[in-house]
Amino acid sequence: MLLSLLLLAAADPVTPTSKWQVEYADTMCVLSRAYGAGPDAVTLGLRPMPMSTHSEIVLITQGNAATKLDGHGEIALLPSGHSTIGIYGRFPMPKGPGRIATILFEGDALAGLEQADAIDINLDGEEHRLATPGIAGAMKVLSSCQDDLLKHWGIDPNERKLEGTHVGGNPVRFFGPDEYPSSAIISREQGRVIAVAGVEPDGRVGSCTVVSSSGYKVLDETTCHIMRNKVRFTPALDKDGHPIASHYVMPVRWVLPTR
Repeated sequence: MLLSLLLLAAADPVTPTSKWQVEYADTMCVLSRAYGAGPDAVTLGLRPMPMSTHSEIVLITQGNAATKLDGHGEIALLPSGHSTIGIYGRFPMPKGPGRIATILFEGDALAGLEQADAIDINLDGEEHRLATPGIAGAMKVLSSCQDDLLKHWGIDPNERKLEGTHVGGNPVRFFGPDEYPSSAIISREQGRVIAVAGVEPDGRVGSCTVVSSSGYKVLDETTCHIMRNKVRFTPALDKDGHPIASHYVMPVRWVLPTR
């Protein structure tokens, strides 16, 4: 533990070269900022998922780092040292040079980000320590974007404010390689799906709607099939402790199995 704290204090964070920007889109809200220049240029993207226990961090770097499907990434918020481990994939940029890494976290990975001075990102030993001045105000704008996004998806953004406890569970464990549709493997189809699940008071998924398609019908349909037939949640509770109907936003990244 002492060694970890010493490492967190070892290097000065890189200062930003742009202002915070919030991208408003039909399928996501992303808070981003640029750092460095030339071969050291980095773009940080923060994508907490509303009505979910998931959040994503996107890191765009220069160079030709190796493609990776299931690397281990860790973030730490400074100066608190609050850290979380997640899984990341790294791929070539669709257009132009560089690499994009998307790190998926469960739980409270970004809890306390508004008070952070910097964020430390470690991708299998490759470290990026980035200063986050003005993050509290930027997060308020991001929250407003997320409210608009939920309305676009047909969800009342005040729903969670009325809950005593939120929907809980670990739905990711139901989306392993064995669930990958065989037809999608043959056709080499992969992509990211975002689905909105209507969670009943008994924890079952009563409805499932794809709000962001992978681009492939079979992956979209399989996502909702698994949500409706296999996933079970701990239901949300009202202020009096009674189970109530609620919603859960589930991102699923279908990546072709390597075996």
